[in-house]
Formats: sequence, C-alpha cells, structure tokens
Amino acid sequence: MLGALAVMYVLVIVVYIGLFAYIQTAITNLVFNKTTISGHGFESSLRTLPMMWIYISNALLIAFTLGLMIPWARIRTVRYRLENLSLLAAAALDGFIANVQAQTSATGKELADMLDLDIAL
Repeated sequence: MLGALAVMYVLVIVVYIGLFAYIQTAITNLVFNKTTISGHGFESSLRTLPMMWIYISNALLIAFTLGLMIPWARIRTVRYRLENLSLLAAAALDGFIANVQAQTSATGKELADMLDLDIAL
C-alpha cells in the first residue's frame, strides 16, 4: 500500500512538471514567434520533453546539494532557451542599430545614474 502511494505521488509530480514544461514552452514559443521589431522577428523552437528533463534534473540537483546548484540550474535553463531562439533579420541590422541610436537621448541614462537604478533585461 505504501509503495503504491509513493508511485502515485511521483507520478503526480511528473505529470505536474510535464504540464508546467508544456505551458512554459508553448507560451514562450508563442510570444517570441509573434514578436517583431521594425520588421525583424524571432523564432523560438523550445520543445517540451527537453524542458521537462531540465526542470526535473535541476530540481533533483538542487535538492541533493541543498541549494548550492541554483545558479548552475538557472544558467542551464537560460542556455537551453537561448540555444533555441533565433533572430529573423529582414535586412541588415546596421541600419536598425543606427536608427535606434539616433532616437536615444541621454535623459534616461542620466536619470538612472542620478537615482542609482540598474535597469537591465
């Protein structure tokens, strides 16, 4: 009886992680595949099973090392996400960068320096 309960508990956790991985990959793929900036787009090709494996193995490593592997797990997850993200450039990016730099003012940077704010993605 106790063994069956343990198997059911593990099964529920695996199903939960599977659903979480599916929802995360579907939302990420949808958001990036529909995002465009001045004609340039992105392509995200995350898959559910690799993401599920990353979540499960990260959770196990974090549990066994009492939290010491949290930075490694975060980097591993971000690395997988970035490896499956592509930029679909409509034209040369030099013109895009020059246009953005021409529209940028120093007000925001100076305000951030004055208020000692660190704004980053």
